[in-house]
Amino acid sequence: MAAKPPGISYQSDTVEQILFSFYNGELYKISVTYDRSSTEGLTEEDMVKSISAKYGPPTYVRLRSTTRRTTGMA
Repeated sequence: MAAKPPGISYQSDTVEQILFSFYNGELYKISVTYDRSSTEGLTEEDMVKSISAKYGPPTYVRLRSTTRRTTGMA
């Protein structure tokens, strides 16, 4: 049996791609692309409910801005 590449999961044949995004060495986003025929007819709400039932509710994180505003005043 051939070894799987790191970060690749073969648990579901409806998943086409999984992309892990990192910022400053920390995972901040996981993007999953599903086979179109397996999600046909599902709404965004359907998808969130289905995934949340297995993995828990979604978490939304607001990123802190790293830019400073200047007022133009001396």
